[in-house]
Amino acid sequence: MNVYSKKKHHTPKLVIISRKGTREIENERNVVQVSKKVGFDVEVLRPNETMPLKHIFDKLSKCDAVMGVHGAALTHFLFMRSGSLLIQIEPLGVADEAWQCFGEPALKMGIRYVNYKVDLKESSLYKKYPIAATDPNATNKKKKKGWKHTKEVYLEGQNVTLDLNRVKKVLTQAIGVLS
Repeated sequence: MNVYSKKKHHTPKLVIISRKGTREIENERNVVQVSKKVGFDVEVLRPNETMPLKHIFDKLSKCDAVMGVHGAALTHFLFMRSGSLLIQIEPLGVADEAWQCFGEPALKMGIRYVNYKVDLKESSLYKKYPIAATDPNATNKKKKKGWKHTKEVYLEGQNVTLDLNRVKKVLTQAIGVLS
């Protein structure tokens, strides 16, 4: 007896971790549309204090990729499977924190990692504080002003509007890696 089967095409699942208020993706709907056009099955997850951890675990442990802006909610990447992909959107001024908190640990866990470094014009700081946007070290001076300053300006005072062409390029590469 011969058994023939067609290999099923797997549509990679992308979970976008959404933020509201700070480090928000201001054009999130457009990013979702681009993600779908590239070939992802997309789900937007908005974790909050009342969301059961099991719900978050169920979503992230079954997905192929997670994308989100640097922040505490991205810590849920710990629920991802080895071999899946984490795409961290790194806002201006937090390169060291982005790598130390998520990039390096993800790789050590066997999770593939892509760092999407926000360009100047993608950050809301570009219009608010031109010097902060063009040279984060000019105002950051972490050794002198400390963590409080970094938190106020770069973490609590910044949203992003992603360049859809750049997003498409990163997601197209991600689809290739996951296929």
